[in-house]
Amino acid sequence: MFHYQLKTFDLKINIAGVILNNIGGVRHSRKAREAIETYTETPELAANEEMRDHIKEMSRSGLPIFGECGGLMYLTQALITGKIKSSSYRSADMPEGEHLMVGALPGKTLMGHTRVVSYSQGSFIEDTPAGNKDNMFLGHEFHHSEIIDLPDNAKFGIKLTRGTGIKEMYDGLMSGNTLAVYSHLHAASYQEFPIRFVDACLK
Repeated sequence: MFHYQLKTFDLKINIAGVILNNIGGVRHSRKAREAIETYTETPELAANEEMRDHIKEMSRSGLPIFGECGGLMYLTQALITGKIKSSSYRSADMPEGEHLMVGALPGKTLMGHTRVVSYSQGSFIEDTPAGNKDNMFLGHEFHHSEIIDLPDNAKFGIKLTRGTGIKEMYDGLMSGNTLAVYSHLHAASYQEFPIRFVDACLK
């Protein structure tokens, strides 16, 4: 299931896997981009407790879940806005608040402190729903956020040779069968993704 709707989520659907990649980003709809990239509707996402709880329960049950960029932010514990006042980025002008997200992954998302625009290159260091160990990919990063408050035992599935990632050149924050990345994987450079993800869904 490719999920990008902000208000609708049919809990009756028999879902084999979830890809959260249409939440924000310059490639996506204005509505979704406003919700995550400018965060005008972050409180609305936080208020949809039923959807957040359902995705978290799917993660706990071992269902394959892949989050990309805004999807990563949505899968963390919370999204913090408005704390950075000195930044010239537009996200620094957001009202101060901490909004609950899905909580399937450790850490919180902090907006407004940094901006990353770069190409990325890396390889999987773990077998994941998105790729097997030693699979390599090219991609890019574009975000105005960072992941903070990660525990020392946070698990990552990707090591970058180019780019920033989540922490110390590691990307692909993991918990069970849930994997989320800042890198937008380039489909032509990494054709194994759909094969690997569908295979994970069929298990």
